[in-house]
Amino acid sequence: MAEESRTPDLVALTWEAFAAVNRRDLDATMPLYAPEAVLDISRTVGVVPQGRAAIRRFIEDWIAAYEEFEYVPEEPVELGNGVVFAVVSQKARPVGVTGYVHQREGWVCVCV
Repeated sequence: MAEESRTPDLVALTWEAFAAVNRRDLDATMPLYAPEAVLDISRTVGVVPQGRAAIRRFIEDWIAAYEEFEYVPEEPVELGNGVVFAVVSQKARPVGVTGYVHQREGWVCVCV
C-alpha cells in the first residue's frame, strides 16, 4: 500500500493564507505561521514582526486601517526548498476615505 505524501502543497497553502486574511479570519491565518516566524516587511513598512503574536498584531492593525481590503496573489509559484514566490496586488480603501490604495509587489515566502 502506497503511503500518502506528508509534504504540503505550498502553493495551496499560500492561496489559503491570502483567502483567510481577505476574510479577516486571523484564527485561520495564524496556524500557517511557525511559532517563531519572521515577517520581514522592513522594505515597505519599516518593521519586522517576529513570532505569531507580533505578526498577528501587525496584520490586525494593518487591515483595521481599511474599510475594504483585498490581497490578490498572481499565480504563486513554488521554487523548491520550501520557497514560494508570488506577485501580490493589494486593493484597499482606508477608513473614512473614498479613494483606494493600490499596491503591487513581489513576495517571497519561506516554508519550513
